[in-house]
Amino acid sequence: RSRPRGSPATAPRHEGSMVDRSAEMPRAGYEGEEDEAPVKAPGNGDLSYGARLAEVFTAFFPLGFLAFGGPQAHVAMFLKTFVEEKRWLDEQRFLELMSLGQAMPGPTSTQMACALGISRAGWLGGLVSFFLFDWVGFAVCIVVGSLVYLYLEGNDADQATVDAYREAVVGMGPAAISQVFLAAYTLGIKACGTDRLKVGLASVTCFVALLLPSSLIAAFVYLGMMLLGGIITVIDSRRPSRAHAYPPRPKDGVEDE
Repeated sequence: RSRPRGSPATAPRHEGSMVDRSAEMPRAGYEGEEDEAPVKAPGNGDLSYGARLAEVFTAFFPLGFLAFGGPQAHVAMFLKTFVEEKRWLDEQRFLELMSLGQAMPGPTSTQMACALGISRAGWLGGLVSFFLFDWVGFAVCIVVGSLVYLYLEGNDADQATVDAYREAVVGMGPAAISQVFLAAYTLGIKACGTDRLKVGLASVTCFVALLLPSSLIAAFVYLGMMLLGGIITVIDSRRPSRAHAYPPRPKDGVEDE
C-alpha cells in the first residue's frame, strides 16, 4: 500500500535489536584518528638501570675512536647520534645542554658527553661516558708525544724526518677546517633556523667576536653576549605574537604534534 505523503517512514522496532552504528561510520576530516597512538617523547622508557648503563657503554665506546676534530665537530656528532638516531633526548633539551656547556669553562664536547651519560644512566653513566670519550685521545697524545720527542727533538733526530713532519702538519690544519665549517652550519641551522631574532643574535655575536682584540677579553664578552641573548629571548617570549617561536615542552611523556 502507498504511504501517505508527509508521514515518516518507520521500521519495525524490536526491543533489544537496535544497534548503534554511528561508531562504524567514518568521520569526515578524522580519517585514521582512532588508529594513531600518542607519540612518546624521547626518554629512558621502561629499560632497567643496567640496560641503560650498557647503552651508554656501547654508544660511547666507538665515539672515542671516531671523535676527530674539535668540540664543534663533536657536538654535531652528538646531535646526529643521540637526538636523530638513538633519540635519547629531543633537540630542545640538546640545545639547552649545549648552551650550558658553552657558558662554562672547559671543552663543551667533554661536558656534553658527561651530561648525555648522566641523562641516560645517572652519575655512573656520566663517569662511563666521560672515560670512554676521552681515554683514546689521552692515550694517543701520550704515545705521539713520546714518539715526537724521541725521534724529532732528541739529539739523534734526523733532519729529513723533522722536515717531513713539519710539512705534513702545515696541510693538516686547513684540511681539518672543513669539519668545523660543517659542524657550525649544522648547529646553526638547529639553533637558529629561519627565526629572524635568533639569526640576528648569532650575527651580532659573531660580529662582536671578530672585533675583540684578545682572547682574554673575548672570554668575558662571549659570556656576556650569551647572557644578553638569554634575557632578550625571555622578554621576546612574553609577546603573544611570538608564542609560536617558543613551543612548550612535551608533558607526561607525550610529544606535541
